[in-house]
Amino acid sequence: MNTSLFRRLIAATGLVAASCAGIVLMGATNIAHAGQTSALPTIFQGASAESTGLTLRSWGSGSITEDQKNVYAGTESLRIVTHGQFQGADIRLSKPVDLGRYVTEKNTYLQVALLLPTTDKTANGGVPGGGFGNEFGGGSPGFGGKRGGGAPGSGGLPGSGGVPGGPTGGTTRPKSIENLRLVMIRPTGKPVELLLPIANAVPENSWKMLNIPVSALPGITADNAKFSEIRIFGDNAGVLYVGRIGLVTDSTPIKVEPVTDMIVEIGRPYRYTASGSGGATPLQYSWDWDDKDGIQEESVGRAVIHTYYRTGDFVGTLTVTDKYGLKAPVVTKFKVNVHN
Repeated sequence: MNTSLFRRLIAATGLVAASCAGIVLMGATNIAHAGQTSALPTIFQGASAESTGLTLRSWGSGSITEDQKNVYAGTESLRIVTHGQFQGADIRLSKPVDLGRYVTEKNTYLQVALLLPTTDKTANGGVPGGGFGNEFGGGSPGFGGKRGGGAPGSGGLPGSGGVPGGPTGGTTRPKSIENLRLVMIRPTGKPVELLLPIANAVPENSWKMLNIPVSALPGITADNAKFSEIRIFGDNAGVLYVGRIGLVTDSTPIKVEPVTDMIVEIGRPYRYTASGSGGATPLQYSWDWDDKDGIQEESVGRAVIHTYYRTGDFVGTLTVTDKYGLKAPVVTKFKVNVHN
């Protein structure tokens, strides 16, 4: 069955299911603890802003609109155009959401379902015309290259750098969005700022699930965890879709597939890849290449490249940990034979 149609049918019956093991989502507008009846707060769950009391506002030169083509749950998502960490979107809640009771629950996460399109004219082109901060070039403000030249409004000729602005803007390819910046505003106006690396997201089909434990939200306590507004930005110019914002619970332990033993040539680089899972948990991967001198963090990442410069037999160690230290780490060993 078509995934989008499947989600719409589920939403129509009042149920939403997550594919991550150990996470149970229930209710069209609320997320429930596994095995419990109490509902978890949800800020956005794929329903229209009007029906859920949300006010959507552009922030700076960014914008936010409702979209029915790229849907995670319910009937629509939020399409956000961002031009960096201070240009994006603002979502105002008709009633503040209170996360206070979940501050001490280590298995409760704030989750954002995010989709980054591979191509989008608004993301790539900006506003037709010249460049924002354009040097020595005409054209109306946009995101164009430097040293554009050309007549006003034309976008200038290919320049020496910058993010492409109009149809003939700069020549440098725009940087992709690597981090999602959230600013959660209390009713008092005091903010809580989060920078969530997209590389840490848990994939779910084409969506990326960005999760952070409520207990890891900076500076919040049970008494100051009410929020009436949330602002969303990327760290570079682009377009992103938000499918849901809300809480989930997850107690899935970290699991790691065995690393294949290797036979390699001395002085030749080889690629080593790890495969781990931990439900909603963002995972970190640490590699040690020779346990004879103690276990150290010598390489970092799910996929790494390493070169041995001595022949012999070595035992490598992969350690997979919870980014926030809430779940028990998992260690696995593998053998490497290095020959001439």
